[in-house]
Amino acid sequence: MEHKIVISGEGSAHPKLGVKKKNSVEENLKILNDMIESGKLSLDHAIAKTRPGGTLRGIFKCSEDDEMLSHVEALYDFVVAYKKRLVPDYDPSAPVKKVQKDVDPEKFAPKVEQAKSSRATCKMTGEKIDAGELRVGLPVFCRGQQVTAWQKAAHFSKALRFETAPDNRSKCKASKEKITKGEIRLCARVGTFAQLEANDEINKMFYNPMAIRPFWKAFHEATGVHPSSIEGAELLDEAYHKALLDANEDERYEEADC
Repeated sequence: MEHKIVISGEGSAHPKLGVKKKNSVEENLKILNDMIESGKLSLDHAIAKTRPGGTLRGIFKCSEDDEMLSHVEALYDFVVAYKKRLVPDYDPSAPVKKVQKDVDPEKFAPKVEQAKSSRATCKMTGEKIDAGELRVGLPVFCRGQQVTAWQKAAHFSKALRFETAPDNRSKCKASKEKITKGEIRLCARVGTFAQLEANDEINKMFYNPMAIRPFWKAFHEATGVHPSSIEGAELLDEAYHKALLDANEDERYEEADC
């Protein structure tokens, strides 16, 4: 087997240890070893999962079963010893550093496109979106995976609202940066017209308006809708609205604020 050992980082998008409670310690040690040496699982991730307080201890119910506790301790000792062979000065009591992943703002921004088929249904109207018809998609999670919720572009502006962040708990869906209390954010919602009217939407996500400028430009060019016509637009000045549609204007807007 070709070794592609990853020390730091997760090693894959959604790494799993691969171990099972019904397996023997020896079987799970072999699984861990194979996962690590194939590069599918990083040592740091394996340590974080098996160390005291790690999620594997809860899954294996170590607090209720001494045999399972010994089982997971053996797995933990194995991955710690493995890392020490590669990093002699490694201190297992030190916290595992989180890996900063590259963020692609456009991946989680609303997207405007012509429907490729007639399979999608508009979440707002319940009507089929015909092939070639203009639609806007929002990234949402459904049953543990990311999917796209489609709306007809002609109605999409009704799902948007500028608002003032009431606290520091929200993050921009696109940039992953924190939205601070008092900052103006865009709330993009998924739901029927009735649900949106009653503020009883199925999903909602928040954006820093400037983080999704490519969307604003594409949406405006496709539909003629200007950011200044969105609910709550009065919270932003005219220069800001203009900057949303023009990268060069954005730079001048920031300079004017300094």
